[in-house]
Amino acid sequence: MASTVMPRSAARLRRVDLRVLLGLALLLAGVLGTVGLVQRSAERTPVLVMARPVAAGRVIGQQDVRVAELGLAPGVATLRVTDRIRVVGRVATAPLAAGQVLNSSSVADAPPLAAGQVAMSLALAPEHAAAGMLRGGDRVAVVASGRQDQPETRAEVLLSPVRVLAVLAPDDSQADRKLLVSLAVRSEQAPLLAQAAQGTIDLVLLPQRGG
Repeated sequence: MASTVMPRSAARLRRVDLRVLLGLALLLAGVLGTVGLVQRSAERTPVLVMARPVAAGRVIGQQDVRVAELGLAPGVATLRVTDRIRVVGRVATAPLAAGQVLNSSSVADAPPLAAGQVAMSLALAPEHAAAGMLRGGDRVAVVASGRQDQPETRAEVLLSPVRVLAVLAPDDSQADRKLLVSLAVRSEQAPLLAQAAQGTIDLVLLPQRGG
């Protein structure tokens, strides 16, 4: 009868082959996992990020926010493009840097009007509104001048300081390209400001408190 005992050298060779196959399988699994991670990282999602820095406590304006397509790790909290309305006009809860990805905790409700205050809006050309640099939360002085048909009227500081509530930038369809600046004024100051708006008004940007 023929012997069925496998030679020792053949048994060792078989064990080596199994180890090689196992190693190749592990290597293939690692490669496939790496490819999956690369593919996921290549997927870019449109999210809201800061277009420029905004200090804590400042109101976020339209031009402070932009859309960016980023490859984000799973679980990163973001705001979608459709969430812009949840950001603009609200207050930054912490200093926000340019390019920073926004999430729901980045903003809070804007401070309400104080007792006795009202909100008034002025349509101003950028050259009459600190070259268009105004943002919500700024403090300004309202300088009033007479109408062009009244050259004898002198410019004077009408109100100061006044808090800027929001600044709405003009869209491309507007021919005059004026900014809509909303101010918080006392109710008794409203008629004075409305009358001054019949002439020329300049908003002068004041230093931030403590600056």
